[in-house]
Amino acid sequence: MAIIKAPASLDDFVFPNADARRVVQNIVTQKFAFPLNTKNGIILEGVVGTGKSTCAELIPDAMERTLTGTKAQSRIEHVRAPNNGVGLLSNITSGIGFIPANGNQLHYVILHEVDQLTKDAREELRSLMDYAKANAVFIMTTNHLDKIENSVQDRSRCISFNPSNPNVFVPAVQGMLSQCGIDDPQYHEAGYIHTKILGRRNNLRAAMDAVQDLYAELNQ
Repeated sequence: MAIIKAPASLDDFVFPNADARRVVQNIVTQKFAFPLNTKNGIILEGVVGTGKSTCAELIPDAMERTLTGTKAQSRIEHVRAPNNGVGLLSNITSGIGFIPANGNQLHYVILHEVDQLTKDAREELRSLMDYAKANAVFIMTTNHLDKIENSVQDRSRCISFNPSNPNVFVPAVQGMLSQCGIDDPQYHEAGYIHTKILGRRNNLRAAMDAVQDLYAELNQ
């Protein structure tokens, strides 16, 4: 059976472009002050299947390792009805009112598909970020940056996860192939990966399916 594991840390993560890598690394290594006052959001935005959700969940551990040497305690929310209203944000507000657990310096709140919040909740998010100030980091993912209030974007580092070129995910696919024991060089060539695995979409989720299909074909 082909088992493809997600990256265990940002060291193993393949970024879709150099700017995303630079900004995320600067944040987690604290090369600039973050969070600072009410600038406490990170918005990973762009087309589907480029690693936004995976990266979002890797950031807290990397950041807290820099700050305290401990593993982060993160709150992860997949925003969808009925878990997308003001009640969700009220619950989060209650949680970040306490001292962070596990010796952490910060609270970490991950909101996947943040654009799915209701209109009232999207407006309330700005107030929550103001309340948290530099005591919490809000890591958000979205395919629709235009649906995020400008006030929330102003309080965040907005990082594009759109691929910079057709070759950017070739190393990630090569890693998937190796995990599945597919070591024949012909399957690792960039031309094959573009044509048979990534296709036109440059989508890592679709690539994972294609690698598993190839594994099944080779092991009939």
